[in-house]
Amino acid sequence: DNNGTDAPSSRKEQSSNDGQPISVASIRQNLAKALCNVGRVHEALDQLDTITKHAPNYLPSYFTRATIFCQFPLNGAPNIQPEQYQRALAEIDAVLRLDPTSCEAYLQRGVIYLNMEDHDSALKAFSIALDYTQNPKDIRALKGRAICHYYRQEFDAAISDYTECLSVKPREMDLY
Repeated sequence: DNNGTDAPSSRKEQSSNDGQPISVASIRQNLAKALCNVGRVHEALDQLDTITKHAPNYLPSYFTRATIFCQFPLNGAPNIQPEQYQRALAEIDAVLRLDPTSCEAYLQRGVIYLNMEDHDSALKAFSIALDYTQNPKDIRALKGRAICHYYRQEFDAAISDYTECLSVKPREMDLY
């Protein structure tokens, strides 16, 4: 047993169907997601804490923790509390310390700021995501920017980004 780390052991690691090694960290992350879905959010966060302790460079655990903070009320609260969004941003900051050009981190940061109704910061995050994307026209960043422009009453800019979304993915149902 390697105590939750991804360190190689003397045993041969099992592989997934695509030939990639199955890591203990990915199993703990999937367990955390399942725990959330049955309302055991604190246990899920404990699993993710274990990953961070033993495999601090495993970025998916930070993304999952940020998602939990944005989607599940904690400590008996009836709704997501404002400080949970701050905790989610802290998780994304941890990702960006490890990978400063992570398009996914900037996308998630934009979504968090949208949830906080901070449209200026969200717009900045989505624009940075476009700078770091492998695809120069990342539809998620374009759509996020369009939403920000709309809420800022910058309708011409919103129209431009939505139009660009449609030119990139004309059949994308999530745009409707």
